[in-house]
Amino acid sequence: MFNVIRKDLLLNRRSLLGLALVQAGFLAFLASEAGRSAPVYVTLGGLFFMPLSLGPVLREEKFGALALGCSLPVSRRTVVAARYMFNLGAALAGVVIALGLGTLLPFSRVPIDRLWSADALLAAVTVVTLAMALLLPFVVRFGAAGFTVAMVGLLVLGLVVAPIARLTGAAPALRSAARQAVAVIGAVHAGFGMPGVVAVAGVLLVAALAVSFWLSLRAFERRDL
Repeated sequence: MFNVIRKDLLLNRRSLLGLALVQAGFLAFLASEAGRSAPVYVTLGGLFFMPLSLGPVLREEKFGALALGCSLPVSRRTVVAARYMFNLGAALAGVVIALGLGTLLPFSRVPIDRLWSADALLAAVTVVTLAMALLLPFVVRFGAAGFTVAMVGLLVLGLVVAPIARLTGAAPALRSAARQAVAVIGAVHAGFGMPGVVAVAGVLLVAALAVSFWLSLRAFERRDL
């Protein structure tokens, strides 16, 4: 798996470096904005760098190299696992760069005490992991176009769910479910503190990644190369 990731890094090093510099510039700009929420800023760092993982996918599609790669002594499971590890590494790099820029830039207005707080880091890891678990099955199945398909699907879903919920009277139930979820998190925090919240979140995120990986593997095994 790590050899696959190393191959992707070497073949795409220039494009990855260029995109990383652009995204870092965006993060530097966001750090200079007054009143920037630390959890939102750190989360955006991870989300901004996630698209770096599309670089190897685009290159394989351009040169038709995916079939060749899978013809080598590398299983499809290994290829899918490399996709997940590459994506996770890119997102974590974005979080680290956001933390570094927010801390070291002289014009940064992100509050340092909030930047390095446990809730900011937990929010970033949670959102980035859920985004990865949701998007990667589409990318693995449909290639780089799968990212666009997933994003458009989420946009359409967001535009459709709210009116339907109001028309069917389900909106109060959805709001009640959201309040109950917040209450459960508050109860866990009150009873076990932040370590308890982190443990529960960790279990749920690992479960989400496991389901996502299983779906991606099933989809990739059925994909014509």
